[in-house]
Amino acid sequence: MSDASSAADRRAAALAAVRALPASGFVARSFAEALAFGAVGSPALLAYFTALGIFDAGMRARAAAAAAGAGAGAAAAGVRAPQAHTFAALAAAGAAAGVSSTLRTVGWCGAAAALSAAAREALRVGPRYEDRSADNPLFHAAGFAGGAAAAHGLTLDWRSAMGPVRRAAFLALSGGLGVALPYALAAAGPGVKRRLTALLPAGSA
Repeated sequence: MSDASSAADRRAAALAAVRALPASGFVARSFAEALAFGAVGSPALLAYFTALGIFDAGMRARAAAAAAGAGAGAAAAGVRAPQAHTFAALAAAGAAAGVSSTLRTVGWCGAAAALSAAAREALRVGPRYEDRSADNPLFHAAGFAGGAAAAHGLTLDWRSAMGPVRRAAFLALSGGLGVALPYALAAAGPGVKRRLTALLPAGSA
């Protein structure tokens, strides 16, 4: 019973602290917390995106080789087949793709949280204004808008390669992830704080 009471007291104190912040402070805090969340997960993201980049580079190399070798007159026309990718070339391509996509994803976490928080401030929805903010559709609409807007801004250079249909699906998925982001932060927040505290030099916490 005392544990439940202390947990409720901590939640109430945290809510009071959030409601005491100015709007700009709340947006900045949302940005920082989500950016830390993404940064803590960046090693796993880097491994995933690097492997995906290596696979994609290999597929592109095979497709280019097949296209260059197609047609009986390719050699006569002076078309040179591309050199086969070495392991080092594939690894370099994968690492470049991994770093780029990881930075975009971590940046998306921070940007999506900040844009969603700004939208919620404008609409006056969310835990700063409501006790049951998850019941308000506008709370989730702001998360969707923030997630989609952040993804759009961070991937402007992908537009022509993606095409309109894939682009629309990508932004819709990003909006859905923006809706889920507050729940992910609530679930992972204590663990993220412990990880960050462990990285600090002794006595600086």
